[in-house]
Amino acid sequence: MTLSMRTSTGFHYVSEKPGYAQAYLQPEILRRLGAKKSRVLDIGCGNGAMAAGLSQQGHEVWGCDWDQAGVDLANRRQTGRFVQWDLNRPVEEFPFSGFEAVISTEVIEHLFYPRKLFQLARTNRGGVSRYKTHQYQFVGVNTGRNGNADLGRTGSFA
Repeated sequence: MTLSMRTSTGFHYVSEKPGYAQAYLQPEILRRLGAKKSRVLDIGCGNGAMAAGLSQQGHEVWGCDWDQAGVDLANRRQTGRFVQWDLNRPVEEFPFSGFEAVISTEVIEHLFYPRKLFQLARTNRGGVSRYKTHQYQFVGVNTGRNGNADLGRTGSFA
């Protein structure tokens, strides 16, 4: 049996519980977002656990994920803010816009074409972009002033 992106259902989320990485990623994301409450796009939102954590701190969070089961769980908390999205689709078709920050956690290492993630992030206004790979955690901060991301290693994890 051959699975394509159109037929696979992804990670098979069955719970709204946060993943292990949220414990160390969320505080750093909140620190980088700062005191101002922001409109945030979570690319690869999964079950919406990170979005829920940021929302509890006053941020307005919207999200997309390839996995429909995860999107359904996320929409249980905040109906209509999460959509199933294949990053290979044209960014012009993306249904949300006008974000002050874009985050993406535990996603980039799963993508066939990682540039598609950055392309979707760039269609929005700057802010915080966060990417974690298997061994190193990278943080990109885009202020929206010049459209450039400042990527830097923030630590390694066993």
